[in-house]
Amino acid sequence: MERRSSLTDYSFLQEALSRHFTPEQIERSKFNKRTRLALSALDFEFFCRYYLPHHFDQQPAEFHRILFSDAEELMDMKSARNYLGVVFRGGAKTTIFNLALPLWSLCLGKRHFIVIVSDSERMAREKAAAIKYEIETNDMIREDFGELIGAKWADTEFETRTRRKVLALGSGMNIRGTKHYQHRPDLIILDDIESKEEVASPAQRRRLSDWFAGDVLAAGQPNTKLVVIGTYLSYDCVLKEMEKTPVFWRRRNFPAIHRYEDGTFAFSVRQDLWAEWEGIMRDLSNHNREDDAREFYRTRETEMLEGVIVTWPERLPYYDLMVKRLNGRAAFNTEYLNEPSDPESRYFAHYDTFKLMAVWNNQIGPWLVPWRKGKNEPSGVVPVKLSDCVLFAATDPSMGMSTQADYSAIIILALDPKTGYRYVLEADLQRRPPSRIMAAQTAWYQKYPQIMRWVIESVQMQAFFKEQSGVQSLTETRGLPLVDYKTGATSKHMRIQSLQAPLENGYLMLCEDGQELLKEQLDQYLHTTHDDGPDALQMAYETSLTYKHEASPAVTVGVSHKFGEDSYLPFVTQDPYAYADFLAEQREKEERREKEPDNLPPMLIQF
Repeated sequence: MERRSSLTDYSFLQEALSRHFTPEQIERSKFNKRTRLALSALDFEFFCRYYLPHHFDQQPAEFHRILFSDAEELMDMKSARNYLGVVFRGGAKTTIFNLALPLWSLCLGKRHFIVIVSDSERMAREKAAAIKYEIETNDMIREDFGELIGAKWADTEFETRTRRKVLALGSGMNIRGTKHYQHRPDLIILDDIESKEEVASPAQRRRLSDWFAGDVLAAGQPNTKLVVIGTYLSYDCVLKEMEKTPVFWRRRNFPAIHRYEDGTFAFSVRQDLWAEWEGIMRDLSNHNREDDAREFYRTRETEMLEGVIVTWPERLPYYDLMVKRLNGRAAFNTEYLNEPSDPESRYFAHYDTFKLMAVWNNQIGPWLVPWRKGKNEPSGVVPVKLSDCVLFAATDPSMGMSTQADYSAIIILALDPKTGYRYVLEADLQRRPPSRIMAAQTAWYQKYPQIMRWVIESVQMQAFFKEQSGVQSLTETRGLPLVDYKTGATSKHMRIQSLQAPLENGYLMLCEDGQELLKEQLDQYLHTTHDDGPDALQMAYETSLTYKHEASPAVTVGVSHKFGEDSYLPFVTQDPYAYADFLAEQREKEERREKEPDNLPPMLIQF
């Protein structure tokens, strides 16, 4: 790293000197090693900006100076203190507290045993490795503080030549009772100790809370400094619960947009112009929408920024924040405003609708016409003819009919391949046994034979349900175009919550008329045990994202075909008598249907 040559190139050096020395002392001194070391011991901000210029490459905002000052005050205290900082996503909290603060402590000998904790050991190891890298490669640190590389130099645990130790741990790992020579941890840094998967689990949240209260708070010694920093992940996250406890000497909370004392935020007063801008950004039929939106803003910038106060304009200007908000307001409020949604507020607070119309502009349909709910008129988004759409379906089956049982959900989704808008064509949510779910699937497929993919989650009993659905559908149709839906390691709630952005932006629309149970489950999501409709909707939506115009050989009907007379034979066994058994089974079903009344719901009988 090239050595800085003079004070005149960096005004912040003069600012740092003036904070601690008189003009006469500054005039007499030369900016030599002795001065730099003295200034580093006194001024954390100077250490950050002088020795780590590649990390602190922008003018610090006012909240950064508060964090620098807090760190100095914390480290100067003789007794144990706990500090909590909640900072918006991208606010440099990790750079300040998980890189610069440990380095400052190691270089100046302020701490003996530093423990860094993150949500996983891998993440903690990466953060510790960043400290090691500076010690190994930073020429300015090596010149002023000497060679610090010690004999023990691993990624998760290393010791400097001055016998100062850094240990990296994942959250929940054993920290109580750890020692370095005679020293227990005297600086513990907890940085984003929760993952989104853990936040979604009450049991995981309890485990983390218990670990913090029982292990972390008891791990230190009489002068230990505990720093907890992070960004909220949800209303129920452990970080938010920690903020309510009385164990912290000081708490800081910095959102990306200034928050007034009454709790309101310094958003633009010209919300009407930003609403127009959002309309441009959301218009998927406009391939130049991002450029057009930027031009709209450029010509009205002064008006659109009236009343705005952002926390770090050099890094996150208001325009960029508004772009991020388009990805979902609940997530934006949580990660950038430090305002996770209260459980009493709706997660899916907004969605656009369409109307299914037989005729549009004197042309026979049916047509899918995007609708403006409040004014009961077309929204202006170009309608699409149903016959021009590609259809997808998903089933979330249930196994009972009691009042406590889950609903079974069948969602049929229409994709306009020209614009990318998606329409929830049908939302069939009922409590019913598997036999009636399969019958309903067949009925819907008879009505919409152009369905290209039909997904059913391939786990446990649902895999068996999928196979039987394929078999039963052959008696009345050419066979459902069934494909497996594999969730992988992603939790159901994370998948459902991914619908927020397309629903809020109007890319995914519900029908204006009907679909009440689906709307109810969306409105009550996270506050009810029933989320079958949103779950099936997410499966259909995600499947539609994989659509390509060319046919895919990966699609299967779930059966094999025997051409000729009695064409369809389910491939369930190699038994040569399987075909005869199949025909006998179909005859028995026909006889039962003649004797028993049809139990299908009225909406399905008509097909």
